[in-house]
Amino acid sequence: MLDWIEKLVFEIAGGPFVVDRSEANGGRIVFDTNEEVTAAYLDGSLHPMDAKAGLAARLIDLLEPARIHFAKREVHAMLEEIDAATA
Repeated sequence: MLDWIEKLVFEIAGGPFVVDRSEANGGRIVFDTNEEVTAAYLDGSLHPMDAKAGLAARLIDLLEPARIHFAKREVHAMLEEIDAATA
């Protein structure tokens, strides 16, 4: 998990890493560096499930432009044509 956060959130996307938690679980937390994430994870102040949820949310944001691109009618039609030709 920490490796994915380091590579995808900080190296590719440029950070920060945001974890939205309920108020009962400490509320929203923002990490500006990978070192902050690692320290919080290791000392237990960042629960593994919260890290996973934060990473999932960030991946959804990062992949949104690709999802929009492939949802375009002309691109979708091209993909269907490729699928039919290779089936």
